[in-house]
Amino acid sequence: MPHPLPPYGSLPQGDAEGCHLISENYAYALQFILGFAALAGLVFKRWRAPVKRDLVVWMYDVSKQGFGAMFIHVWNILLSIHEGGGIPGSDECAMYFVNFSLDIAIGTFMIWCFVRVQELTAVRCGIDSLKVTGDYGTPPLFSVYRTQLLAYTVILVICKAVTTAIVIAMDEVLSSLAKALFSPVSAYPELELTLVMIICPWILNALQFWILDNVLMSEKVMLDPRSGSFGKCSHGFLAVAGTF
Repeated sequence: MPHPLPPYGSLPQGDAEGCHLISENYAYALQFILGFAALAGLVFKRWRAPVKRDLVVWMYDVSKQGFGAMFIHVWNILLSIHEGGGIPGSDECAMYFVNFSLDIAIGTFMIWCFVRVQELTAVRCGIDSLKVTGDYGTPPLFSVYRTQLLAYTVILVICKAVTTAIVIAMDEVLSSLAKALFSPVSAYPELELTLVMIICPWILNALQFWILDNVLMSEKVMLDPRSGSFGKCSHGFLAVAGTF
């Protein structure tokens, strides 16, 4: 007489299918929802803003964030699969959450620092298109946007390389932490994937997008209103820090 199948999620730990970031249509649908939710946060921010940016400027700023978010998302998926997929008992989804959390906690601050360094360096070197991030000229020029997008991509690569080095150096500690955090739901892969891809990241992603939107938009306080030229770098840096 054949034994009936156990209820979903009741398999022993060693026999559980586990949570996989790329497995079926459900995983792809969740990733699409995550991206849409983050974009919705920016649309809401624009709707609530007392002074709205020009639509073209806003689209340039948002597209930089969208490209950057997609780049980091793919990087995190590949890193999580590499770190979690090949180790018995490890968890890809939990590792993704750890990677994502590091991006929020460390990466966002690093991006802010590097963007300011980029602007200060551009002022020193006379690179007009990079002097003020989010200022694309009047009217907004695609060539300036393209240059800023390239600079932002380089910054993302540097920041992500640093957080990746941290993950690799602390692999065992972070893997154990990730497993402990999600052990209550590890027997339910779809629930865990929903938590990792939607619930937790939606809150953190919306916060990060909100912060980076302030970083990437043009900070007019850095301009000297009397001459139209950039003020001293230290004053500009402090002014931006005060509005961040």
